[in-house]
Amino acid sequence: MVRGIALAAGGVKGAAHLALLEKTGDVFDVVTGSSIGSIVGALYALHGDPHAVREITFSIMKKHLHSLKKTENEGTWKGMFQRSLFRADLLFSILKEMFGRKRFSDCKKKLGVVVFDTENMESLLVTEGFLIDAVVASSSVPGYFEPIWLGGNPALDGGVLSPTPVSQARELGADFVVASSFSRKRDKGFKNHFEMFFVMDRWKEIILEHEELSRADFVVVHNVNESWSEFERYYEIYKKALEDLKGVRWPW
Repeated sequence: MVRGIALAAGGVKGAAHLALLEKTGDVFDVVTGSSIGSIVGALYALHGDPHAVREITFSIMKKHLHSLKKTENEGTWKGMFQRSLFRADLLFSILKEMFGRKRFSDCKKKLGVVVFDTENMESLLVTEGFLIDAVVASSSVPGYFEPIWLGGNPALDGGVLSPTPVSQARELGADFVVASSFSRKRDKGFKNHFEMFFVMDRWKEIILEHEELSRADFVVVHNVNESWSEFERYYEIYKKALEDLKGVRWPW
């Protein structure tokens, strides 16, 4: 049986992915991820060791917490007047410490990084080239980061259309797919037209993810309600996920 894991988008919530990988151990042959899921997934595919993935991720988070916090502190109203709030340099400078010039061919697991092709308005599964290029593109949250040119087209966060890339794991040959996702609650309302767009985007994400999760063989939904940009809470999220996973009976 070829086991695959699909890691969801969700910013700092991805600390829960680390907990799941540690609890399951090194049992997956195929890895797919969107946004933070692509970062964790690429590290796991590259090293094949959940503990190493956690150590590397926490080290980078601690070192660059101040820079990451900018995404939370920056006023979102500015996004109404400019293409993006941050240049891609911010992501490249952080993620190059994780991946350097490693390629997909250097990975110990079959890896698929999901990005959103803004030219053709569709999800793309990237499986070759430099890891950092694909991961930065997949992690570029629309409105916050500028698009990354990948394969001749500008690309953004893979979570736009594929919040939890289950189908892509099957495309890479997995015949048993575990989905690692997060509780995503529908916003109750909005105060103005600007907030309305965020509410609509959240509802779209919930619908898309529900469809994807229905294709998985085993689904873990982490009870994480923090905002994607509350990076100072990464360890708290990780510890809570570890505790929540204690009672999970794995299907193998």
